[in-house]
Amino acid sequence: MLTESQDSSSLQYRVSRKVMNLKDFDEEYHRVNNKKPSLLTHRLRKRCKSMRCTTNFWSYIFPFYHNIASFYTWRLLASDIFAGLTVSSLHVPQGMAYGYLAGLKPVNGLYTSFFPALIYFFFGTSRHISIGTFSVVSLLVAEPVDRMTQNFLCNNQSEAPFQDQLDAYRLRVSVTVTMLAGLMQFLLGLFHLGIFVVYVSAPLLGGFTTAAAVHVFANQLNGLFGIKLKRNLGAGRLIYTAINFCQIIDQANYVTVLLSVSCIVILLVFKFLINPRVVVKLHFPIPVELLVLVLTTSVTYFARLDQSHGVKIAGPLPMGLPAPLVPDVAMIPDVLMESAIASFVALATTVSLVKLYATRYGYDVHYTRELTALGMANFFGGFFQCHCCSGGLARTTVAVGAGMQSQIASLISCGVLLLVLTSIGPLLETLPLCALSSIISVALLQIFRQFADVPRLYKISVIDMCIWLVTFFATVLIDIPLGLLVGMAFSVSTVLYRTHVSHRTELGHIPNTDLYVNLVNYDEAKRSPGIIILRSVGPLFYANAETLRDWIIQQTSLDPDKLGKTQPTSKLDRPLCNRLLSTHEHQRFCCCYTTPKGMKVVGEDKLANYEGIKKVNELIAAPEANTIQFIILDASYWSFIDSVGCTMLINLMRSYERINVQVLLPACQPQIRCTLISGGLSEQVLDGICFLSVHDAVLYAQQQQQNSQKQLVTSSEFDPCQVNCSFDTLPSGDAKTSL
Repeated sequence: MLTESQDSSSLQYRVSRKVMNLKDFDEEYHRVNNKKPSLLTHRLRKRCKSMRCTTNFWSYIFPFYHNIASFYTWRLLASDIFAGLTVSSLHVPQGMAYGYLAGLKPVNGLYTSFFPALIYFFFGTSRHISIGTFSVVSLLVAEPVDRMTQNFLCNNQSEAPFQDQLDAYRLRVSVTVTMLAGLMQFLLGLFHLGIFVVYVSAPLLGGFTTAAAVHVFANQLNGLFGIKLKRNLGAGRLIYTAINFCQIIDQANYVTVLLSVSCIVILLVFKFLINPRVVVKLHFPIPVELLVLVLTTSVTYFARLDQSHGVKIAGPLPMGLPAPLVPDVAMIPDVLMESAIASFVALATTVSLVKLYATRYGYDVHYTRELTALGMANFFGGFFQCHCCSGGLARTTVAVGAGMQSQIASLISCGVLLLVLTSIGPLLETLPLCALSSIISVALLQIFRQFADVPRLYKISVIDMCIWLVTFFATVLIDIPLGLLVGMAFSVSTVLYRTHVSHRTELGHIPNTDLYVNLVNYDEAKRSPGIIILRSVGPLFYANAETLRDWIIQQTSLDPDKLGKTQPTSKLDRPLCNRLLSTHEHQRFCCCYTTPKGMKVVGEDKLANYEGIKKVNELIAAPEANTIQFIILDASYWSFIDSVGCTMLINLMRSYERINVQVLLPACQPQIRCTLISGGLSEQVLDGICFLSVHDAVLYAQQQQQNSQKQLVTSSEFDPCQVNCSFDTLPSGDAKTSL
């Protein structure tokens, strides 16, 4: 450790070891070759081993027991009871509002707040997430419900269906979408395929949810103003909705507008003025949504606003729990895409909240079980007339602020909801729909705050900002499903772009160190004679293989394909000739020729004594164009290599080998090594070109250069191929020196 009088600049380290390639290192330090069993075999063994213990088996199937037993005490129960009562005060108004948003009856939103939360209690691993309704997910369910309902009406124009038939059909569509989305989520968790959720990045999800919030607000115009807008589907629906709204705004119900404005004002005053102060003292907010629900229901009931002024109300709510409903399998092809989108958005929203609070409070969660738990909540919830559910940011924030310690708080909340469904339901019959629309509209403010992410993303990454904006405008201007697909396609294209134009640099050596840095950034960095060191950051795969090859050729100024076609093949060591030109100080015309005994270099006065001498430019390129003998490709930043990249690299190495330029691969990862061997490169060749570090490769190359120079100078029996050659120009020195 550093003392107070020391800093990092005063420390030094010295390392003395021999230059090693990977083969030498493995033999020296006894590398263990651990071959992993197949994925299926590994999981079966692991599962069978865990099933030997009954406790482990049941804790895996029902993780709630292990999660609660590991930390829970009776002192935490009071906090969970209070948090559960607080959250239930949000579940009731939000459940009814988002059930209405999903194109169903408000009571279906209460079912969604009850059954999925109850199922998640047994199978989930998060202690703080509040499962239930969410505005964006509810809107995604409303998309296929509205579309299929319009198709149903078009196919039955001769016989107009009753409202009960329409409601039953809409419910059947919602159940099919919900169960299909739940099945997708469950399968993703079962086969550990949650990695696909990664493609819904944070900027993409932010732009999509913000744009979806615009659609949600547009859908609330009917309830806020007491009008009936046309249901527009397809591209440009928001534009048509805005035009239609301007055409019929004069038909607005002034009593409904007055109620809506009153509700919004009350909600905003409590949200931004009163509750922040109340939370400081009481540690929980006043449930203003429930307060608005009770006040508007009472006013409508006693003033008979539904009868005297045409204010639309929720209507009678059924008592008790719903009967199970089987989905319509014939609808699956028609709602498959919307179900997948709702599934992914619900997953991404829930997992992000789970990660957030698990990190904040320092406990572990199993994301695979989160996928299966959410999938089971949606799949089995669909049987009981629920629509697609997810984690709710506002409810979770309120629950944590109220002292939620575990999912027992959700269990308490489910108890309150059960009481509402079985006893209090008839009291909400006169609830005005404008109150639900007001609750939804104010709740959207939290999502609209994501507009502030745009300048923040601009400072961090322009590409991420573009992902946010492209997804937002595509979703707003086109449609919700297509907007998400456009955003995902653009996000994937940015990944391909980033890997295609990966960061590439030429490295130079810092003298008297083993450090190699970018030549452009450091003046002290030096090139090694006859050696070029190149680094490419990122994977080597089909998208950037050809550009990497072109970049290497450009940096080395050596195109092996062109040189191989224009120059005759010879066993003469061309790099040795270049080193001779660069190391021996001659100025006058000199000649290099071969005899049965070896190679000699003499001055021009001896040139006439030898016959059959060919100039060197007939055999090799001009010296200044072929001065590189070693190309070192730093492979430490290659994350993976595919078949296209493997083929390109092997062909490039063989092409350079034909012109006597050797390619070295320092810091090559084992998986890349295996890929190269599978691609046709022999293991013996790899052992000679793979080194532990760039410095090892450079030292090896320099040693090879020195050995070649000594062999050229001292050899008396050297007979490369009986080729005569001459060097036209050499540096200054004694021209009569013989080698």
